[in-house]
Amino acid sequence: MTEIMLIMISIFWIPVALALLGKAEPKGAGLMGIVVGGGIIIGCFVNAIVFGDMVTGGLVVPYGLLYIIIGYSLMAGLSDLRSAGMVSLATAFLSAIYAIIWFVGTPLIPAAPYFGFAAVGYTIITFMIFLLGFGKISAKIVGWSLLIWVPFGLWIPAFGLLVLGELPF
Repeated sequence: MTEIMLIMISIFWIPVALALLGKAEPKGAGLMGIVVGGGIIIGCFVNAIVFGDMVTGGLVVPYGLLYIIIGYSLMAGLSDLRSAGMVSLATAFLSAIYAIIWFVGTPLIPAAPYFGFAAVGYTIITFMIFLLGFGKISAKIVGWSLLIWVPFGLWIPAFGLLVLGELPF
């Protein structure tokens, strides 16, 4: 289920990145944010109930909420993005905590260095979205960062697990 959610997230990140670069229509990207955000929240509950995976939900549900608020902001054409920025900052802190957990491991959660690496990337991206919400960084920088991070933070882990059953490291 994690693999499907990572692929779904990439389906949102690409249109948002293109909208930030001025190459796509923000309202369509916003709708994708709402759909993907809701879909991954549902996916996390299925993952927790059916597969007993609470770890994924702890990180990905806040992202689902973030995607919904970003989606709404884009669809509504909001000029004040501070609320989305604050949700993104909270998500950045959670991603940083997960990065540490995945790098170090715990008695309940084994170390997963690639997921730790990805969580560092998610921390950076969500911190950049926080800065964007407060007008402290260019939309183009965030757009390019999203596009660059899609293969490394979403597609490699998704298809590595889906096709090979493992992560690169």
